[in-house]
Amino acid sequence: MQFFFALGWIVYVVYLPRLAQQAGLDARWVPWLLVLDQLVFIATDLAVGLASDRAARVLGRIGHWVLGASVLSAMAFLALPWVAPQARRCCSPP
Repeated sequence: MQFFFALGWIVYVVYLPRLAQQAGLDARWVPWLLVLDQLVFIATDLAVGLASDRAARVLGRIGHWVLGASVLSAMAFLALPWVAPQARRCCSPP
C-alpha cells in the first residue's frame, strides 16, 4: 500500500508543474504549492489523530453495550425464519 501512496505522490509531483501552467500559475510557485500541501497534510493528520483518540476513549466506555446490541440484533435476524411463520398464524385475520 505504501508503494501505491509513494507512486501517487511521484505522479502528482511530476504533473503538478504542467497543471499549474494550465491554471495560469508560473512554475516557480510549484515548490510553494508542495510545501503548502504538506502543511495542510500535517494539520489534518494531527486533527484526525486527536479526534481518533477521543473516539477510541468513548468507544472503550460504550463498546460492550454496542457489542451486546449487535449480537442481540444478529440473533433476532437469524430467528426471523422461525418466528415469522408463527406470527402469521397467530395474528392473521380469519
